[in-house]
Amino acid sequence: MLIKVLLVIVMITVLAGSVAEAAAQYTTTSEEMKISINLEIEAPRPYFDFDGKTLSWRDVAENESHYLRVTVSSITGGAVSGATVKAAVLSLKDKVIGTSTTLHETWDADRPHYGTNIQLEDAQSSGIVAVQISPGKGRRLGKVEGDFFTKPVTVRFDGVDFRKAKAAAVALKNHGEETTESTRVEWPKGRRQYVAPTPYPGAERPTR
Repeated sequence: MLIKVLLVIVMITVLAGSVAEAAAQYTTTSEEMKISINLEIEAPRPYFDFDGKTLSWRDVAENESHYLRVTVSSITGGAVSGATVKAAVLSLKDKVIGTSTTLHETWDADRPHYGTNIQLEDAQSSGIVAVQISPGKGRRLGKVEGDFFTKPVTVRFDGVDFRKAKAAAVALKNHGEETTESTRVEWPKGRRQYVAPTPYPGAERPTR
């Protein structure tokens, strides 16, 4: 049983790595505004919403198929925060699929970004993603470093592959359904996990 639990943990870890690797990445640069824009198409993501007082956990909706992640940075280094970022998915014939959507500034332990979940039909295997970034107000340090990104920028990513993220989302969902059984270790009769002795008489015993 213990070996089975360890195998499940390893499988989940490997699968999580595979999902991360499945993201399709695209990068472009605005030389005029001196910023670099990176787009990643991932499996849909759950997240916290914070209204200033309360954190609310939001799971992935049934109709959400992809996560758009956009990072904006100065070409001299440093993430750009406070911007307004909008994106639209276009067909190969430049027809807008759905509507333009706002990407929310998102804290991420890996890297801060602008992101949102979107819905795409299964038949949508590739397309174009247009991204518009408008600078936010605020102070900037550095006579040279702070002199950048003063006007809105619109960039276009052609030939974006939506299949990797879709496949990763399906694999993650299927794997989750297959491993919903409890991973609690069942010890053989007569054997129990070692529990450290209490530190002094009358103290509560540690619980496992």
